[in-house]
Amino acid sequence: MPPKYRSTPRSTQATISTANAAVDGTGTMTEIMAGTANGTEFDYSAVGARGNTTDGWIRFFRSTDNGTTKRLVPGGEVRVTKRDVLGDRPRWAWVWRPPGGITLKDANDKLYIATENAETFDVFSQGADLTA
Repeated sequence: MPPKYRSTPRSTQATISTANAAVDGTGTMTEIMAGTANGTEFDYSAVGARGNTTDGWIRFFRSTDNGTTKRLVPGGEVRVTKRDVLGDRPRWAWVWRPPGGITLKDANDKLYIATENAETFDVFSQGADLTA
């Protein structure tokens, strides 16, 4: 089998706001990237609050069966800290890079994101499709 190489950059954008305290793969989540037939390398997600935040978590999940079963990605929890946006104080933001990287192997392999608290976050994700 010939080696695969990065061929087409992928960018996705999503907004999350529905509270989901579950860590068992249940509850409301938003798909942030799906693989392609030859695979997709996921690089990072930049997550930014739209307003004030309370202490909580942003969690990343993966499904290899088209969303039927979702599992928390190892290292896929990002701590959100309380922040009141006043004057020139910046909103909460974080860039998450998965430890060890993630390659979505096919179109059934997907990444999801959820917020523990009912607060609104914009999510920008980057990766690249693979070509054989």
